[in-house]
Amino acid sequence: MAKSITSLKVDMDKYHESFQVMMKYGLQSRENGYADDARDLVTKLHFDSSRELRVLSIGSGNGNVDQHFINALVGKYSKIYYCVIEPVEKPVQEFKTLVKSNRWDNVTFDFRLQGINPYLDKGGKTDKYDFIHACNSVYEFRDPGQDVPDLYNMVNTGGLLFLRTSSGGWEQCRANLSKCYTKYGESTVFPGAGMVKDILTKVVPNPSMESLHRSVLMTITECFNEKSEDGNKLLDFIHQVLNFRSSVPVDDIPNLLKYLRDECCEIVGEDIMLDAGEDDILVRKE
Repeated sequence: MAKSITSLKVDMDKYHESFQVMMKYGLQSRENGYADDARDLVTKLHFDSSRELRVLSIGSGNGNVDQHFINALVGKYSKIYYCVIEPVEKPVQEFKTLVKSNRWDNVTFDFRLQGINPYLDKGGKTDKYDFIHACNSVYEFRDPGQDVPDLYNMVNTGGLLFLRTSSGGWEQCRANLSKCYTKYGESTVFPGAGMVKDILTKVVPNPSMESLHRSVLMTITECFNEKSEDGNKLLDFIHQVLNFRSSVPVDDIPNLLKYLRDECCEIVGEDIMLDAGEDDILVRKE
C-alpha cells in the first residue's frame, strides 16, 4: 500500500478539479457565513489601527475565502502587510486578479509560491505576525505537532492564530483511512479539529481558545457509483488519495466505502449525506 497509494496533493491540478466537484455537491454552502465570521473575528484584534498590521495566510488558494478577512481588515487598519503562502500557481494568479479588481490600496501583498513547510524551513519561523490563519489547509502541514506550535510562536503578543479544519463525518472518515495506511507500514496523518485542539492544549499553557463548529452537509451518493466521474473525484478528495479506486488495494476499498457510508454518513431518502463539517479554532497569544 505504501508504494501504490499516492497523496492527492502531488497533483495539485487534479486536487483543484476534485475540490470544485466537492463544492458542486454541497461544500460551497460552508462559505455562506464566512463574511460575517470574518467581520466578527477582526473585531477581536485590538492593535492600534494606525500601525501596520501583519497577516500570514496559509493555503490561500484563489483568495475567495481571504477576501472576507481583507474586507474586514481594511475597514479597521490603515496599513496592512498580507503574506500569502500558496504552492499552486493557477490559484495564485486568480488571487492576484482578485486583488486588482478590489480597492485594497492600503494592503501590501506578498505572494509566496510555496507550501507552508518550505516557508518555515527557509527562515519563516523567525517572522512575526499579528494575525495568522490557515483555512482548511492544516492537512498540508508536514508535522502538525510541530508546525502548529511554530505558528503560535510566530504570533505577536495580543495577536490571533486562526485554524479552520475538518470535523464531523469527514474527520472520522480520514481518521479511519489513517489506520488503513498504518496497517501497511505507512504513517500518514490527516489532522482534523480534534487533533488540532489536542496539540494546542498540550503545547500552549492555559490556551485562550475558542471553537465554533459548522455543519456542512454534502450529497455524496455518486461516490458509490464506480462509473461516475464526479463520484470518483469526490472519493479522491474526501480521502485525499489520487485515483482512489485504482490506487487503494482492491481488498480495502469495500471496507473503506462501507465505513464511509455506515459510520460517517446518514441516509436521507435516496441520498447519502456526509457532514463535511469544519471547526473554527481561535487562539489569542497572551
